[in-house]
Amino acid sequence: GAGGVWSGRRSWRGFDRMNQRSGSRVGVASFDIDLVSAGAGIGGRRDGWAAAYAELGVEFTDDIDMTAKTGSLHRKPDAASVGEAYHFMEMLHPLEHVTEVKQLESLPWPRECDWREASKDYPAQVEALHARGRAVCGSNACTCFEAAWYLRGMDQLLFARHEGADLGGWLLDKICHIARRQALANCEAGVDMIQFGDDVGMQTGMMMHPDFWRKHFKPRLADSIAFVREHEHRHT
Repeated sequence: GAGGVWSGRRSWRGFDRMNQRSGSRVGVASFDIDLVSAGAGIGGRRDGWAAAYAELGVEFTDDIDMTAKTGSLHRKPDAASVGEAYHFMEMLHPLEHVTEVKQLESLPWPRECDWREASKDYPAQVEALHARGRAVCGSNACTCFEAAWYLRGMDQLLFARHEGADLGGWLLDKICHIARRQALANCEAGVDMIQFGDDVGMQTGMMMHPDFWRKHFKPRLADSIAFVREHEHRHT
């Protein structure tokens, strides 16, 4: 499908008021919030994704940002053209024209060694936050649906699930596998809670029929939560 557009304003007045009151534009520091979000981020591997996307005929230029964990892409705008509305970014769907599961299998998804490298300093970071009296929430957002449609396109992903095609199911399972591995890093680091979630709602209701969500997304989310409950006891 066509790329979406996200918008925001750099000089949001709420941040300005926070800064005036406390000298910080960070919510945790400004309001002395006890809960801090943290995570073990996968870094690098841009060259690997660029080569893989080139094989699929997907452009990967310098003005495109990438999420290394899943390979999702966003094109940054020319700052001179949007002024203070710096967060206008075009959401790209690099896997929208994929036709075979083997194309998905060949992508440079995070390896176990990548996770070990990314999370090696994470326990110390969590310990330091605990020493400051903070509770730590391990970030695990975009658990299943959201990350998958970023890559495939929402229309492609939902239509394929409705028709029972294998591509969407394979991609959802891979994204959930990544989410579980990220959750394991959070468990090993000793966080106090783990965030799961996908944006599936609008102002008027869900983006899809609840029965569709229960069939295709709820079981995968439930498996991820069960995985955390199984492993949290091993690291507490």
